Amino acid sequence: MIIARPNPGWTPSTPPIVGESNLATLDERTTIAVHFWAPWNGIDPPFDELIRQLADRFASRVLFCSANIDLEENRGLCEQCQVMNVPALSIRVNGVWQQPIVGYRANAEELATEIDARLSGQFPLGPPQDADRLWRQMIAATLLGGGILIAAVATLLAFIL
Repeated sequence: MIIARPNPGWTPSTPPIVGESNLATLDERTTIAVHFWAPWNGIDPPFDELIRQLADRFASRVLFCSANIDLEENRGLCEQCQVMNVPALSIRVNGVWQQPIVGYRANAEELATEIDARLSGQFPLGPPQDADRLWRQMIAATLLGGGILIAAVATLLAFIL
């Protein structure tokens, strides 16, 4: 069991990305995996350890790097990759961002399986969700007397449709 506590001064082992300009210097054909992290998140150090364990295995196919979500310069990248939680690993294949891998995994093999799936290019990001539309649907369902259950169902349906 991992006990997640913030580790003051810790940074990921992968090279940092600050803003989208760093990515612009990379060829779009370069497959990159960005570990989105935050200094206050205690799960990020063990997640980084899993990435370290896999770095050699994917070295010929993937350039691993990291982006601190708390930096203003990285907000655009977070939005572009649709990262809403950390830790997250977003992978760009042939210039197309894939759906992020979100949350800690029990072991490196589990994470490797998910990375391999993203490398196939079969998990491209869809259009960003309209958060205002989802919020309005949830409030409307609640106000119409359906309570939280209907609000949750309406929100789920909005994501599916």
